[in-house]
Amino acid sequence: MNSTLKIVLIICAGLPLLVMLAMPFFNKKRMKEQEGKRGKQLSSLKINDRVVTISGIYGTIRGVEKNIVKLEVAKGIVIEIDKASIMGALK
Repeated sequence: MNSTLKIVLIICAGLPLLVMLAMPFFNKKRMKEQEGKRGKQLSSLKINDRVVTISGIYGTIRGVEKNIVKLEVAKGIVIEIDKASIMGALK
């Protein structure tokens, strides 16, 4: 085997390893960006916003206290949930 072929084989064998080692770095960066967006979204919630929770409960926000949200799920029925359990606001 000549030396050029050996170098090509080493590069071809090492490239997938380098890619596998770099993937967690890029995934962490993307996850931090998503966490930032979610934090902004949760902090911007206000009274009378329509939201859906992670468990699929739809309701209207009637109060916000630190990490607790009072959510009206039916007329006169208000439940307290953790702010982190809100999946998103409805348009």
